[in-house]
Amino acid sequence: EEPFEAISIIAPFAGNRQESQIPLLRNRRLRNLLRMQANQRHDTVPKRAERVERKQNADGILSSMQQPVLSMICGALVLALLIRLFDQLLFCDDTGVVELCAMIAFAVGTAFFYKRPQRKDSLKTTQAPIRPRKGQVRQLPAQRAAISSNDDSVALRVREVTESCRHGEMALAEARLAQVIRSKALGAGHDGLIQDMLKACVEAGDAVRAFAWVQMLLAEDRLPKKCLQVIMQSLIDTGEKDKAQQLLLRAVSSGASADISCLQLLFKYCVAPHDIGNVEDWVRRLCSFAEEEQTLCFLAILQTPRFASSCDEIDYWTDRAIQLSRPACHASFRNAAIQAHARLGATKVAGRQLEKMKAEMQPSSAPDLASYSAMVIALAQKGEHETAESWLSDMVMSGVQPNAALFSAALRACSNQDDGAGVERWLNLAKDHCVKLQSLPCSSAVQVPARCGDPDMAERLLRSLEDMVVDTSTYNLVVSAYAKKGDAEGAERIVRLMCEHDIEPDVVTLGSAVHASAKDGKQDQAEAIFDLILHRGKTKPDAIGFNALINASVKAGDTKRAELWLSKMIEVGVAPSVVSYTTVLHAHARSGDIDSAEKVMERMRQKGVEANVVSYTALIHACVKAGDIHRAERWFEVMHHAGIQANAVTYSSLLNVCAKAGDHERAERWLIQMCNDGVAPTEVCFNNVIDACAKANFPERAEVWLWRLAGKQEGADCTTALEAARLGLAPTRQSFTSAAQAYAKLGCYKEVERLMQQMEERGMLMDEFSLTVQLSAYGRARPRQRELAEATFRRHHARRLPITRPPLRVLKSLLTAAKLQDLLLELGLKEEELSEFPDNKRPKYDTRTAKLPRSRQRHA
Repeated sequence: EEPFEAISIIAPFAGNRQESQIPLLRNRRLRNLLRMQANQRHDTVPKRAERVERKQNADGILSSMQQPVLSMICGALVLALLIRLFDQLLFCDDTGVVELCAMIAFAVGTAFFYKRPQRKDSLKTTQAPIRPRKGQVRQLPAQRAAISSNDDSVALRVREVTESCRHGEMALAEARLAQVIRSKALGAGHDGLIQDMLKACVEAGDAVRAFAWVQMLLAEDRLPKKCLQVIMQSLIDTGEKDKAQQLLLRAVSSGASADISCLQLLFKYCVAPHDIGNVEDWVRRLCSFAEEEQTLCFLAILQTPRFASSCDEIDYWTDRAIQLSRPACHASFRNAAIQAHARLGATKVAGRQLEKMKAEMQPSSAPDLASYSAMVIALAQKGEHETAESWLSDMVMSGVQPNAALFSAALRACSNQDDGAGVERWLNLAKDHCVKLQSLPCSSAVQVPARCGDPDMAERLLRSLEDMVVDTSTYNLVVSAYAKKGDAEGAERIVRLMCEHDIEPDVVTLGSAVHASAKDGKQDQAEAIFDLILHRGKTKPDAIGFNALINASVKAGDTKRAELWLSKMIEVGVAPSVVSYTTVLHAHARSGDIDSAEKVMERMRQKGVEANVVSYTALIHACVKAGDIHRAERWFEVMHHAGIQANAVTYSSLLNVCAKAGDHERAERWLIQMCNDGVAPTEVCFNNVIDACAKANFPERAEVWLWRLAGKQEGADCTTALEAARLGLAPTRQSFTSAAQAYAKLGCYKEVERLMQQMEERGMLMDEFSLTVQLSAYGRARPRQRELAEATFRRHHARRLPITRPPLRVLKSLLTAAKLQDLLLELGLKEEELSEFPDNKRPKYDTRTAKLPRSRQRHA
């Protein structure tokens, strides 16, 4: 099962290659392996390589002679033909066969004389170094055992070892490395090549072989410092933790200095914290070699989270390190202990350590910059800014000046916690201590309030950084924060601040600032910012900036201006995107201008820009505004043939135009097709169908769709897709009001009362629209139900539900004006104080929105 282990045991007996003398070798596989090892001992690899090289030299000589011989034959033939032609032209008599043969022989001799091969010494060529090809193993020549001490030759040999590793030829690479090491030609200038060679061996997946190579290099004292960590990490990754420990011990014992990263790997992966004996053994070994290794050992223990998982463990190892080390190293151990306590969040224990350092009153153990920085940063991470500031003051009073790294770390800690107040505080402290920060921590500090939606604080921080290095991206953060908030004045202030400090705005600044003005509905301000940035002459607008300008014109209702900016966009060479054309389509859709919208769609097609579902939906919405249902359906078919799947907004627009026309059959057909196409309808889609049935004076049909929305299957034409599509939906107040309105037109007040009662049973109270519908049902009933209308109004007022002028007008038609005034006076209402539509309580139903807000549907 383990033949290589068997080889290591029996190999000393196989030196004479007489297998019959070993009675234990009954396994054919083991005999073959031993035979291979014996062949390698007799060094047959270089002999085989010599034969290959001799054969290649012979082939090179033959190939070099082929071209002169061919040239000689061709020259002879050409010369014979020329002589024949010359004879025919000068002499009339025909020459005989003998003369012709003589001329040909003379031509061949002449060509042979001028085209004779070169001397043998000139045929010698310089052989290029044999490099292994992928998939082919080339053996090493025997004469390469004595490698020249030339640096170029050594570098070439090491590169050959690296290439062999990359091609997977590990045996050849090891043989070449052995010859390089035997040549004693490796020097300090080859550390980079050795490091690349060992990395290639590790990347080839042979960490054990890399371990053996490192031992070979350690024996020659030629191992670079950085390679030890790489090999240890590879051994740990492959599970060879014992070999990693052996490698580190061999390196330290041979005089190589161990890096702290190697010791951290040792204590992090190889040595268990509960194995105190093993830890003490390593401490004793490292202490026996050099004092530097002892110091690094204790620092690695304190910096390893496994050994510093509690305050007691940190104190134990700190005291142990102080006992075994010189006083000059005590400050380093105290600093490591403070950092370990801070990492655990034990700022009070870390403070006691710092106070202990101050109480010792020794120059070697006095707190330094690292001590105070660890303490201050730990307090900043916990949000204890006042305590951190007190330690900072103590630090300055002790004669230790803070640096930029301390404030950058404190700012980074506050940024990770989105602590805008802490960021502002530490920036002011850095300014008070005259510490100049770099651009990255400043940008991170400004990003915190900008990300939290506080652009005013971000602007204050930005203005406080005017004397520091601030780049364009930092300004863009504040401009984007104002753009998200819709504050056009704030975005313009930041842009002008950039221009004052000679910070050139880029396309991101342009797009964000114009978008802020567009979102605020300020078209003139958007164009002014656009011109301000472009007149500087260093920023060229892109499609995003022009789209923001077009959007500003659309929101301002200036369709012609939007068309103008689209044309200018094409003039300056900026290709309009689908967003550009779609924004102009939305402008025409708002005004219901179908012809202009169709022209924009045609321009879009001519420019090679493919329209998406938003573009077609905007065009369909223009048809909805104009009430042209046939045109809307035609564009829907065009979109379907183009392979674009309609979404809920597209179907909602079609259902809206059907509802306005009172075409309930077409509305029902579109809703069913919507479900069959796999597009989930919303409550708005069902409300449009209910409204279409109500306008067509089909109250029973409207109520059927109301209960389908409620989850009750009524009617034989309710398909399975429609049943599945309405899962999770529920009727809204608008649904009950629209269904009740159909009965109210016919004067069926009892049906209206029934629907209103069922609506309230579902937790939805009546609003001003529901009250208007119910009062209109009493007014259209025959006979009129004045008493019920007055009782309903009184009950509505007693429940403190909203009342507006529309229900008063309906009640005035039922009662006389005098009786209405008496009723309002009795209830303490004044008609002139009531509004038409209370915006703070009226639910907004937008047919262009696919999803209706549930909070507005079911508020009580």
